[in-house]
Amino acid sequence: MPFLERAMPFTTTPTSDSRAASHTRLGTPEQKAKLERQFRRKIEFHERVGCHIWNGEFGPVYASPSDGPDWESVNEDRYRLLKDQLGLYDTSKISWSIWLYKDIGFQGMVYAGPDTAYIKHLKPFLEKKKRVAADEWGADVKVVKHIFDPLEEWLVKEVPGIKKRYPPMWNSDVS
Repeated sequence: MPFLERAMPFTTTPTSDSRAASHTRLGTPEQKAKLERQFRRKIEFHERVGCHIWNGEFGPVYASPSDGPDWESVNEDRYRLLKDQLGLYDTSKISWSIWLYKDIGFQGMVYAGPDTAYIKHLKPFLEKKKRVAADEWGADVKVVKHIFDPLEEWLVKEVPGIKKRYPPMWNSDVS
């Protein structure tokens, strides 16, 4: 895939996602089969009614040196997952667009350097955002989990219908 061949040499930055970082992605047959099962479940309706599919918002959150010594291997795992995901899209003729190509160093494959005036200006805000896990998909939520768990439990108890709201979150452990 030419897209990945161009993308992989770029330096990437983004904050680590503790859930993703804890799951090594080697592209084993078992991992690929699980990815395909999850994919098939998600496109079941489209296949049943015969409509076209376009995935317009997906992609990795990249790790940076500030995320720890294994940040490069975390990114390699994410590249492997992206490659496998794009392979499924190619096989199924699904159109796609990755969510970001360029950003401030979180989800983009190309980003503004840490020494630029722009990033220096935003640095205190970005550090705080990471520290308080404002973006769950790109932060280690363990540091705030003890704060939000009781609130979530209370909300589910008081408003049980919240569990049935659309869109439901996909269970990542689907077999």
